[in-house]
Amino acid sequence: MLQETEKLRIPSNNPNFSAYSDLRLYSAGSGYPQNFSRDAIEAGLIADDPFMLRDQLIFGMRLQARVQDPFSGAQPFAFHHQYPSVVIRDGLNTGYAATDVTALQLIGLAYHYRATGDRSLLEHFRPNIVGAVEKYIFPHLSSNYLFQEDPKFSGATSFALLRTDWKDSTTPGRPNGEVFYPAVYPLPQAQYIRALRGTGKLLGSDELVSIADKMSRSLKLVFDRELGTSFLALDREGPVRGINSDALNMMFYLEPRDFTPEQLEQTILSSRKLETQAGYLCLDPGIAATIEDDYHARVWPKEQAIIHKGASKFLDEILRTGPKYLIEALIHVMDVASRVKKFLDSAPETLKVRDGIVEKAGCDPQLWTIAAKEYFHLIPR
Repeated sequence: MLQETEKLRIPSNNPNFSAYSDLRLYSAGSGYPQNFSRDAIEAGLIADDPFMLRDQLIFGMRLQARVQDPFSGAQPFAFHHQYPSVVIRDGLNTGYAATDVTALQLIGLAYHYRATGDRSLLEHFRPNIVGAVEKYIFPHLSSNYLFQEDPKFSGATSFALLRTDWKDSTTPGRPNGEVFYPAVYPLPQAQYIRALRGTGKLLGSDELVSIADKMSRSLKLVFDRELGTSFLALDREGPVRGINSDALNMMFYLEPRDFTPEQLEQTILSSRKLETQAGYLCLDPGIAATIEDDYHARVWPKEQAIIHKGASKFLDEILRTGPKYLIEALIHVMDVASRVKKFLDSAPETLKVRDGIVEKAGCDPQLWTIAAKEYFHLIPR
């Protein structure tokens, strides 16, 4: 990766990481000295860097939970979110308060093997991988194969964070921004589909691939046919509706066969409401104006890279197999996402877009954004 990542390396003399001095680990950004599984794994996937990922994956295995902990959100065989953790509210900390990182860890393992042919991680950590599938993923699956998040799995009634997907700041339309559990987040649903497909191939398990396909068929339950996009969440009170970027992100984790052509076309059309001169916003600006915290309603450079990579993958497949009428729409998505490139003279965490003005916000440099910079630097368009 670019040398900017050196600024974010966690020094081996850091007392919190002294036991892991044999690993090359990264903090999430200049304002986040901790290690975040989500940030580090997605950065490695965006930058196509299996060697950066390897040590992060090993670190994740070493910190993998074994028992419930209502204070950290730990569940058996879950992977960590943030280390060292931070107490947010009511004595609850962020250690394992993320619903997607177990999927990302498994996705990272499958990617590392495909990129390197090295089976050592699979062979050494096989019990960790099987445990993540059987003890963590399977209990979260509903009877209709939706991946449900619920603090009950950690013996708690709430998490430290209001949401445990990557948009973890607030949920519009819910009191205090917190969902009513159990809750389904569409993007993690897609991430667990890819995780089970990849793990099924690694372990030679047709059963896992079959379960992933059943989860794929359940994606229709979290798709808003009226708005033409995925729900923000589907919780105990029903769907949380609003045009958002999750369905665009899902292309990175899914295959064209997981969408109907109509769903894909509707997603791209509805997402025009999110377009700016710097790329796609996370959330409909009208909804964003109603919430106090716009942190996950801005343009995120890392998200533009993920959207671009997903659309590029879909385009390659549709060029071969059709339907051809989606070609122009996917090229448009790639063009919008790539608009962020000219704002990456540094590596800001987010971009605020107000009245046509783009303003950098958050920490700079940020690990995700360094990966996105490298990605957009290398692509031909």
